[in-house]
Amino acid sequence: QADTWMAKQEAFLINQDLGDSLDSVEALIKKHEDFEKSLAAQEEKIKALDEFATKLIEGQHYAADDVAQRRALLLERRALLMEKSAVRRTMLEDSYKFQQFERDC
Repeated sequence: QADTWMAKQEAFLINQDLGDSLDSVEALIKKHEDFEKSLAAQEEKIKALDEFATKLIEGQHYAADDVAQRRALLLERRALLMEKSAVRRTMLEDSYKFQQFERDC
C-alpha cells in the first residue's frame, strides 16, 4: 500500500510544468500545496511502518533481512520525495515571481 502511494507521489513530482501565466502558476502552487498536505498526512503511516519494521527486526523475525531492506527503501523514497517536493515548491515560487515581473513590465 505504501509502495503504491509513493509511486503516485513520485509521478506527481515528475511534472515539469511551471506555468506560463500568473493564473496558471497560482493553480500549480495550489495543487502543490494539496500534494504537500497529502505527504504530511501519510507521514504518520510511514512512521508507524518504520516502528513496526524495527520491532520485527529487533525481534529477530525470520524475514528480518527482507523487512530491513524494504524499510530502508521506504525511508529512502520518503526522503527523496520530501527533497523533490521542496525543490518543486522553490521552482514554482520562482516561476510566480517571474510571472509577476512579466505582468508588471
